[in-house]
Amino acid sequence: GLPQFDVDEYVYARYVLLRSYYALKAKGNTATFPTDTTTLIEQVYGDLTRLTTLTPEQATAIKAAEKKMREDDRESRQKAKGQLILEPKNTRLLGQAVAGLDEDNPDVHQTFRAQTRDIDAGIALICLHRQDDRLFIYTAEGEVDIDLTQEVPFQRIKDIQQNTITVQHKALFHHFIKEELPPSWQKQAALRHCRTVIFEKGTYTGVPKYLLQLTQTFGLETIKEEDA
Repeated sequence: GLPQFDVDEYVYARYVLLRSYYALKAKGNTATFPTDTTTLIEQVYGDLTRLTTLTPEQATAIKAAEKKMREDDRESRQKAKGQLILEPKNTRLLGQAVAGLDEDNPDVHQTFRAQTRDIDAGIALICLHRQDDRLFIYTAEGEVDIDLTQEVPFQRIKDIQQNTITVQHKALFHHFIKEELPPSWQKQAALRHCRTVIFEKGTYTGVPKYLLQLTQTFGLETIKEEDA
């Protein structure tokens, strides 16, 4: 059967992954660098005929993946046109309407969001930790207690931001977008578009079908329940 790349397809086009997979497979799943560099580049990005060991099924799958990649690229370009600023030499630049796009608010529809790259919407999560009745963050000074009923002191805003992670994972986005930031924090410009996630012993289990783990070694890990 054809290989499945799971989450890797979130980063790389399936077309590139398939060609890379079959290029390495043709070499016995091993490669020597820099000796094989040029050959692999040609097999992955050059003419498909350079992959001489492909079966008809594999070649068809690669062509289908290439077609989808190009369709996705056209769609992305079309979507971007609606948010582009005209070039300085364009005579219509001064007359171009100001869209008032919002860069940080995850509640705003993507049509009205300022974008510098074509990625899924993200949401900023403030990572808090609970131990017994304490709620705290980690700082260079050690553990600092946090009170969700009080505004964050100005001198602690930077510490809060250093404990904030932006995630694009769809399941996490749709879960946390429904959460409310503490009312006292909503008044603070640096925090008002964030959400809080509270870890106990480095773990958060509030997202259905997922387990979140936060460690200094690996950062934030999103683990499906069947993989946990």
